[in-house]
This record gives sequence, C-alpha cells and structure tokens, in this order.
Amino acid sequence: MPDSTELDHSSVVTMINVFTVEPEHQQRFIELLQHVTDDVMGHLTGFVCASVLLSMDGRKVVNYSQWDSQQSLASMLLDPEADACIRELRALGTPAPVLCKLVSVRAGAGSLGCRRRGPPAGANP
Repeated sequence: MPDSTELDHSSVVTMINVFTVEPEHQQRFIELLQHVTDDVMGHLTGFVCASVLLSMDGRKVVNYSQWDSQQSLASMLLDPEADACIRELRALGTPAPVLCKLVSVRAGAGSLGCRRRGPPAGANP
C-alpha cells in the first residue's frame, strides 16, 4: 500500500456505506465488517484504507473505505470472497452506499487517521 504522500489523490475513490443495523445484530455486523476489511479487502490490489464507525445513537454502522481507483473498487466487488462477505453483511444490515471522489484532505496537529503532507509541524524544512 503506498504511503499517502505518494498516492495520486486525483484518482482516489471513497466508498461511504451507511448500514442500518438492528441493535441485536450490531456486534456480529461490526465483527464481520472488521474481518472483511482486515482479511479480505486489505489484501486486494488498490486498497488504501478503511474505517468502521458506529453512530452515536447506535442505529447505524458506517464503513468508510478508500481505493486507489474506481477500477480497484470495481475489482473488489467482483472478488468472490469479498462478494460472499458483502452478501452476509447485507443479511444483517441495510446498506446505503455513496461513491465519492476525493477532493482534499486536511489534518490538524493531533489528527487521528489522517497523514499530513510535507514535514511535521515545527520540523526544520
């Protein structure tokens, strides 16, 4: 996986999928989503990163994943192992996917999950 400072941001594709999941299925859903991310998608060509979030009201699970291109995302959707996992996720929750083009990334000094471009704040150039 390329370092974020080496990635051509103009080709990055972000899939934001908001799943509505009944409370009794949330733990299994999150475990499965983490498995899919770690053991399936994370090994596919073009995978950049992913985050799993739980809404504050506990009714939604959000999967935010980034791919180096739309072609890489499409290839993942055709992967038999990924497809089987996606079908299992859909059995536990109702998806509402949104495909996005990366426009910019901004990070604060104490950011989590974002990498700054260039030298760290306070570093000698």
